[in-house]
Amino acid sequence: MARQQKKKKVKSINLWRKRIEFASEVWENAERRHGWHRFVDYFNNRYHEHIHVDIPVSSINKVYAFVKTAVASLYFRDPHITINAKQANGTKSAVIKEQAINYYWREKNIKRQMRKAIGEAKLVGFSYMKIGYDADIRSKTVAGEVRESVVAEDFWAIHIPHTNILYDTECVDPLHDARWVVHWFLKPTKYLQETYPNLEIKPTADINKHHHAHRPGSRARLSKTDAEQTKVFEIWDKDSQTKYLMCDGCDKWLEDPIQAEEEGMIGPLKIEGFPIVMLRFSDIYDNTVDNFPVGEVEVWEEQLGEKIKLRSMQLNHIKRYSRQTWVAKGLLDEAMMNKYELVDYIYFLLD
Repeated sequence: MARQQKKKKVKSINLWRKRIEFASEVWENAERRHGWHRFVDYFNNRYHEHIHVDIPVSSINKVYAFVKTAVASLYFRDPHITINAKQANGTKSAVIKEQAINYYWREKNIKRQMRKAIGEAKLVGFSYMKIGYDADIRSKTVAGEVRESVVAEDFWAIHIPHTNILYDTECVDPLHDARWVVHWFLKPTKYLQETYPNLEIKPTADINKHHHAHRPGSRARLSKTDAEQTKVFEIWDKDSQTKYLMCDGCDKWLEDPIQAEEEGMIGPLKIEGFPIVMLRFSDIYDNTVDNFPVGEVEVWEEQLGEKIKLRSMQLNHIKRYSRQTWVAKGLLDEAMMNKYELVDYIYFLLD
């Protein structure tokens, strides 16, 4: 019986691994189709890597200006949230809640996370916010009765980059009709090995090339222990109303709530919806190529590229006009003429 249960759980984790692999392939194909990494490069003024012409590229960074202007128009620097009572006897309660919400809004620095999410959504077309609640619950037995008390509690809301979320590939209106959502992140392999000593955890060989950990030199100076990272997948399944935790390359769950419930360690864990919200400014329809929104930068990328090319041609023409000279025949040998041509220098030979 125990062997059958173990086989069933291994099959379950293999099922999720296949889902994640397929969702990753869908994401990579969509990234190549939409070109999200190009838009990030445009924002960072790296146009020359994507606009190929025979002359030097003169950047016109309208993407940076567009994103900054959009964020300033949509994001309120220091908003005040107002709560109105629905009934006459709830006025005092509304005032207290209003003070508490505005206090937490400032203390948790939620506005900074919202600003990052709006900027990314305007740049690539979508972004994510993740909300959560943590509590330190302690229990003690008094007269044979178990009493639980909350010692410390805290809630949070953070921005999640668009590269770190995978979801149900069959949904049309993410994340509203998605059956499951996966938030993946990197953790030091040594930390996971110390936290879960009974599991065989290995470092991830291939990290998403668009993730910040893949930047050249980002891990070159780190020691081997610090540089080794492992992908961790936090799975939120709406069908079973359960959250799972697994890591790359391990055939066992890091945290299996179903097993913990069977062993009596926790009660039934039931979730409603997802703690992750997608922020986007365009709708997705049934006849779209994929289930990812189209970004505003993507729509006018081609026009911007043509404008940059025309401006580069104008500047190159001006520079060539200022690099003209007259040279008497016989003063320049063939080697010197080749050098002039390499730097796009124009000379006229005089008799």
